[in-house]
Amino acid sequence: MFSRALVPVDKAFAEAYRIDERASVNLLLVKQDGRIQQGGIVLYRPHGNGTNAISAATMKTLLNHDKLNLKGKFIVYGVNGRRNFELDLKENGSAEFAKLKAKEPTQTGRGQGCIDWFMVTTVTYVDGSTSTSSQYVTTTCSGGGCSDPNMASVCPEGDGRSSGGGGGGYGVDYEFEYLYHKGVNWVVGAPASGHYVVYSFETISGKKVSGVKSITGIVHNRSAGFSDGYAGSAAWTQLQAVVNFTSSQAAASVSGKVHFADATHPLDVPLSNNKQWTPPQIVP
Repeated sequence: MFSRALVPVDKAFAEAYRIDERASVNLLLVKQDGRIQQGGIVLYRPHGNGTNAISAATMKTLLNHDKLNLKGKFIVYGVNGRRNFELDLKENGSAEFAKLKAKEPTQTGRGQGCIDWFMVTTVTYVDGSTSTSSQYVTTTCSGGGCSDPNMASVCPEGDGRSSGGGGGGYGVDYEFEYLYHKGVNWVVGAPASGHYVVYSFETISGKKVSGVKSITGIVHNRSAGFSDGYAGSAAWTQLQAVVNFTSSQAAASVSGKVHFADATHPLDVPLSNNKQWTPPQIVP
């Protein structure tokens, strides 16, 4: 289970880095089952006379690509100081999303391993239409650049080349990744007029990045037979279990036999079945 916590940052931090005194500064912690998975620094400055207080629920809404009933500017950094994105919710109802993107230099004589960085801004207007512009920021090259701590505030997380999933409330491109694991069970078969049921148990993994859900793995745990009002003696033997997945689907196939120790059923009853799952069934 995922949870988010916001921890206010000491005012000395804001003063040391000359952050606008009207902006709130918080440490964002993303937890899964009580363990910290990711973190970041969130700056929020309201427009007008609004409050600069934000909550963990606010960040959940933002990172889930839903719209916020706020008027102000968010700037989100990684814990290493690298900028993730900026989101400015204007008083006129429009929204500006800005993110650094990488592009290979086209000029000759620049050398290999160099990257031009552009601030790409997408404006979403009240009527739903959008416009995009980009502005050159700097160039980094191998041997320095983004591996240099002094450039940390310029370069985004990763290499900045990922286009992300887009979509969501403001058409934005967050790069927070959420991992999920879900246990599932399903019916392989139910002989003995449905009074003896064989279940298979799997654990399926998935993730959500930039609002896009996908499957990342599946494990077959076991299969077992259960009496559901059957008075006789029966035993399930699994003969084969096969699981596989793609980013858009997980699948399991199980086969075996049920041995009945009474004369009212065939001695061995073969069973086989398969089941599929899609990302929305695994990733909330």
